[in-house]
Amino acid sequence: NADSSLWVKQMPAMGGLPAETIRYSYDSWGKLSGVRGTSSILANTVYSPIGQLSQFNRLNGSTSSAYSTYGYDPATGAVLSIKDNAVFGGVGHYVADRTYTRDAVGNVTSATMSSVLPTEGTQKACYSYDSLRQLTRAWTPNASTACDAAPSASGMGGFEPYWHEYTYDNATGNRTGLVKRSTMGTATTATYTYAAAGGDRPH
Repeated sequence: NADSSLWVKQMPAMGGLPAETIRYSYDSWGKLSGVRGTSSILANTVYSPIGQLSQFNRLNGSTSSAYSTYGYDPATGAVLSIKDNAVFGGVGHYVADRTYTRDAVGNVTSATMSSVLPTEGTQKACYSYDSLRQLTRAWTPNASTACDAAPSASGMGGFEPYWHEYTYDNATGNRTGLVKRSTMGTATTATYTYAAAGGDRPH
């Protein structure tokens, strides 16, 4: 385009896929609004009044579509929610309905994902940090356990339960240790060492 934005791209046939011409469209503010190849890929995008991505819509043929919607903290602009909705045969299903909480400096302290397809259920993850904003703990409590509770094997839950704790060399930021705990309480420990500055590294 005249403003140097990409208008069209030719993709050659390769890897068993046919050649394809991909075209891009933009809104009046110059933001990407659509992508179309052999069929529509990105149907359209919606932006907030201050330019944040609010929603993008995808199509798969004439009967299936998908929508991703974003929610933000109005004061900081941080992402607080992402909802992925898939539509099959005119019926919508949440593939992932995700919400986030953050502390006063913006660190994500919890992430909760609920879904209907392909598996119905909820997965919650909690995160803790040290004074340097390094992640020190990530774990998945069950529905009745709050993030501020002390982690325990019996308190774990969700689709893929985990409990990881990390340690660091605060002088360099290098991770020095990882402890993984299972729902049975079994701990697996890994330690990390680094060559001296200027020294040989393992390949």
